[in-house]
Amino acid sequence: MLPESSTVPLTPTQNWLFERELQDPHNYNLAWLYKLPANVEFDLLEESLVAAYRHHKCDLLRYSRDGDLWTQSYGGSLPITIDYVDTSGVPAGYESQFIVTKAVEYRRSLNLTCGPLGRAVLFKFTDNSCPLLLWVVSHLIWDGRSQSIFIACVESIYHYRTNGGKKSLRTTQHFFADWARHFYRYGQLDSTIDLTDYWCSQRWVEIQSMADGALEFENTYEESSILSVALPGSLCDKLRRCVPRLLYAQSTAAVLAAVSEALCKWTKASLCAMDMTVDGRTRMFNELDVRHSIGYYTVHWPLLVDLTSCKEASVRRSIMQIWGQYLEAFRHGPSFGALRYLCEDDRIRCAMAQIPDLEIKFNYLEGNTPRPQSDKLLIPSAEKIGGVLAPNNRRKYILNIEIRNHLTAMDISIKYNRILHKEEQISHLLFQITSFLNRVVHDC
Repeated sequence: MLPESSTVPLTPTQNWLFERELQDPHNYNLAWLYKLPANVEFDLLEESLVAAYRHHKCDLLRYSRDGDLWTQSYGGSLPITIDYVDTSGVPAGYESQFIVTKAVEYRRSLNLTCGPLGRAVLFKFTDNSCPLLLWVVSHLIWDGRSQSIFIACVESIYHYRTNGGKKSLRTTQHFFADWARHFYRYGQLDSTIDLTDYWCSQRWVEIQSMADGALEFENTYEESSILSVALPGSLCDKLRRCVPRLLYAQSTAAVLAAVSEALCKWTKASLCAMDMTVDGRTRMFNELDVRHSIGYYTVHWPLLVDLTSCKEASVRRSIMQIWGQYLEAFRHGPSFGALRYLCEDDRIRCAMAQIPDLEIKFNYLEGNTPRPQSDKLLIPSAEKIGGVLAPNNRRKYILNIEIRNHLTAMDISIKYNRILHKEEQISHLLFQITSFLNRVVHDC
């Protein structure tokens, strides 16, 4: 169901991004590097990539700016090809540096207004090593889930056509434009507007800052660092089995409780608040089926956690208390961005704008069962393709906490401002989180 008209309302998260006044919004993009089999059929790979790109209506959106107002509309073209990069003149040992340089070049080539918004680049090497495929795309039309959907689609087409067949692709019931328009209409509903008091009446002003007393500071990407820890698969397995059985909750509940308790211990307060990040494809609008659609479906909403009643409680009771608060906020979550950015009532938008920006972002990702490597065409490469292109862009959050729960391990990473916080402080925060999770497993 594509477009009723060429104009598509910006989603709350897109509005939020443009509100940040990024110095270089064209370079707010994502990049992946994949290793290909040595015997890959390049023509068939390009044919598969083009077919998947066309099927998902990628790179159709364009963005224009009039003063402070950004708009998005359909006006792009579908064709995409693979650029072949000659590496024959690259000295031995400098291949990685060459790839990084080229990656930066292609990432800088994206343009929100004129396009393209996506590029595919193939590196072939003279020493018969496996070729590499670089995929670059604007974050405004693509999220992490989109990449998984797209790569699976490319691989499916490729493998099917390798055997001489013509792949019949899964029908996409709705597209990103349908979802964005539905989100906008949701922001005008009386039932949505009635939730304004829910958000405005919470105790946002009581939240302790994580800035450690710093009054003025530049929170740029250039100043950021990441500290990570990997927990063993045995712990993940026990959390996945014991939490639902004993608490009738997802394993997410234990992770959220661990993070909440660690943050409150840091600030010596009973309240903490985090911007939650969820995939808007599921459990938002039952009228739309966008589960297999590509787009920027990320939705943010704030969660205020009160640990007052958890101070003397058992681990089990603490988890249940925090999980209950999360579920209540989750039910209202989409209304926050709809009221803040989409509602046509100026008074509502102004009231929501008074809610202070939060300093912490929390993102929990549950992994799926990985396919065997032998079954893959595109295998993520260990090569690094550079960091943030516009290091002077300001980060919204002081702490970005991301937890990836795989079947074999749980990765906890925290991006922080190394001017504000020492590595020892972040390391201790990670220790508090992992200690709580170990207590959960022990008590279960």
